Amino acid sequence: AAHRVSVANRQRKDVQLWTEKGAGELVVVSEAYNEQEEALYVASEIERLVQNEGGRYGDAAVMYRTNAQSRAPEEAFVRAGIPYRIIGGLRFWERREVKDVMAYLRVIHNPYDSVSLTRIINVPTRGIGSRTIDSLTQWASAQEVPLHAAMQMAVSPVEGEEEVARPQVPRQTEGSLRAFLETLKTLADYAKEMDVVTFFDQVVAKTGYKDFVQAEEDGEERWDNLLELRSAAAEYRDLSPGDGFTAFLESASLSSDLDQMTEEGPDAVTLITLHQAKGLEFPTVFMVGMEEGLLPHRRSLDSGDSAELEEERRLCYVGMTRAKERLYLTLATHRPFGGGFGARSGGSGGASRFLRDIPRELVYTPAETGIQSVARDLGPSEARMPKRWPAESGVPAPFKPGEHVRHTTFGEGVVIACLATSQGDEFEVTVAFKGQGVKRLLASLAMLEKLG
Repeated sequence: AAHRVSVANRQRKDVQLWTEKGAGELVVVSEAYNEQEEALYVASEIERLVQNEGGRYGDAAVMYRTNAQSRAPEEAFVRAGIPYRIIGGLRFWERREVKDVMAYLRVIHNPYDSVSLTRIINVPTRGIGSRTIDSLTQWASAQEVPLHAAMQMAVSPVEGEEEVARPQVPRQTEGSLRAFLETLKTLADYAKEMDVVTFFDQVVAKTGYKDFVQAEEDGEERWDNLLELRSAAAEYRDLSPGDGFTAFLESASLSSDLDQMTEEGPDAVTLITLHQAKGLEFPTVFMVGMEEGLLPHRRSLDSGDSAELEEERRLCYVGMTRAKERLYLTLATHRPFGGGFGARSGGSGGASRFLRDIPRELVYTPAETGIQSVARDLGPSEARMPKRWPAESGVPAPFKPGEHVRHTTFGEGVVIACLATSQGDEFEVTVAFKGQGVKRLLASLAMLEKLG
């Protein structure tokens, strides 16, 4: 299967792979409705291999084209209690740009969060030096007031001749402090008026963080991570302004806390990019995001450079040949890039062209994934594989908007939507839970109990 993917490259030596092993397992190609369902499939399959096939968590590796793609499998593993480790990078919620923007959001929500405020007061650089920050922090501590209050007092004019206790900052810094405080106030007003995605865009733009991160040497990768954070925020877009923002903050804090509680240990699933996987081998490999725009990556498609496209094909070949016993290739029909079904650094543009290079007789498609129509197209065909969207299944939706339900983990909530997935008789239920925010769940797995 890997040979048929690589043979299309012109700039290569024709090396025929061989093995002393037997025929082995077929390549599993699994299509999911969205990235959460894809990650859930990977997590459940790993659990099956561990529980029923005598496998270990350390036998499995999840590989992806860009670092930003790790968020969905990370969250699925955390909630399933599956230990994991990331090679060559940090966990999603620990990445600097994610922590910076989350700090901005927390300060806008609560200006008296001095820890978050200290993190971003001069990020991007805005002329507020470390001496000024130390002076303000010490003054605030001595006066037993929050740092935000100290900053306000430092730039507020003294009325009359009465002396007012206020922190002293360099005159050239006052303007920068005042502009920063005005930006925070403007964004706090926006939070009450805008849906959470529009508000997110305003935060990264008005604080200058978008230009700041994109100007860095690894700016594209860091911006991809922020767009993935935007996708996480988009799950709360349907809530009213303010409520969506609060629900997203609560969910992000919960995800971050749960992530920190997950121990890696010696027996853990490996999460790694395809670039870093060369030279490694694992009994079981899951290659996620097998879609046009991700693998091959959109940048290689947009460039029109055949050499870049050949490099994408080599990456696919590298990933496939990391598997010693089992290989899973997964894709999602609804992958929200940056909070919408549009382009990010890639795009959910249908199944990857590399899947079509694999001979059909080498592929197994699980019946429960509902991708038989896609499976029939697998093979060395130049015809574009069809893009699949939720189909009318004829099966009535199990829940209606407005119904009250209970989940064993998230508690009580209200159904916002219930939509058919690409599996036909499966449904995705969107529920707003009290204190837990909005969650998207598969009806067959969520075991939701109707109330009242």
